[in-house]
Amino acid sequence: MYVSKIRRELHMHPELGYDLPYTLGVVKRELEKFSIPYTEKYGKSGIVATINEGAPGKALAIRADMDALPIQEANDVPYKSLYEGRMHACGHDAHTAILLDTARKLTSLSVALTRPVKLIFQPAEEGGGGAGRMVQDGCMDDVDEIVAIHVNIQPACTVSFMTGPCNSAASSVTIRFTGKSAHAAMQSSGSDAIMMAAHSLIAIESYLAKRFPSGSHILFNAGTIHGGTAANIIADECTIKCTIRTRENQDLEKFLDGIQTIVKNTAEIFGGTGEAKINGITPVLVHDPIVTEHLRKAAEEVLGKENVFEMQRVAASEDFSVFAQKAPATMMRLGCGNAEKGFVHPVHTPHFDIDESALDKGSDIYVRYLLNRMGIG
Repeated sequence: MYVSKIRRELHMHPELGYDLPYTLGVVKRELEKFSIPYTEKYGKSGIVATINEGAPGKALAIRADMDALPIQEANDVPYKSLYEGRMHACGHDAHTAILLDTARKLTSLSVALTRPVKLIFQPAEEGGGGAGRMVQDGCMDDVDEIVAIHVNIQPACTVSFMTGPCNSAASSVTIRFTGKSAHAAMQSSGSDAIMMAAHSLIAIESYLAKRFPSGSHILFNAGTIHGGTAANIIADECTIKCTIRTRENQDLEKFLDGIQTIVKNTAEIFGGTGEAKINGITPVLVHDPIVTEHLRKAAEEVLGKENVFEMQRVAASEDFSVFAQKAPATMMRLGCGNAEKGFVHPVHTPHFDIDESALDKGSDIYVRYLLNRMGIG
């Protein structure tokens, strides 16, 4: 099956962020095979292809992300990652394959499309700000509405939807403290960066507990901390890397402001300097009710109503939200789990894999959605 073949090729060649030469080569190769024009002018390492270019009206758009994760794959499969320490552990290989399969099916239709269709292949979804750069360069300026798919391990060939806010706003923060090195026997002559880090983490957790109402659903995690060179030397540098997730965009902005103030003031107390660098902000993804209903209807026609469900809001973030700020949008969850085949591991884990039988259903839903929106039976 075409979509499985493409997915496996991409799975074997996972690439990170904006550094996607193999992946981009596959996308361009397939688009050229289908004689679909494309441009690379939006953002960095992004591709936007347009079917029925020049047709009247604004475009209907579909987005797929292309980047992988810095995870060592633990699966023993013929299509295992060929790259050490890199893996498609979030299903972006499947998303890209589904969109290419959609392109293939659209170009083979015996009916004429009445509106432009934009296929957006996005880099750097995993924290790199890829969506923002494409939007900033205008890739959404002529888009009427946009949809996307994300695979997960719910039962294969089922889908789920929700309207309104469906996930969390997110940001990662790199905190750096700079002090003054000294021998541990003469501590007063130094400025301890590790002590600054320890006190700042306590202060941040206290700030979260005391300055936000209970039930705010705010998550803070310090994932790494590095500092110092030896047990008997006062550390002059210490770095913490953190992630924050909030249900409300304004809570994220308030929390980030608080972190920056805490870091600066804590460092000064201990005679050093501190900086909290915000590594981009991903807003809450809000699903438009009308677009959601259009995609849901297409899914019901392809899979039957018995295989279409309501999804629950999650703490994960998704920078598809940046596209959704420019046009009405929705993202469908496509089930690719199968306990009998061992596909039970969640995304972002070394054993994540999918039941590929669901991928063809994803492209079928996209095609049906597009035809319905154009009034083509």
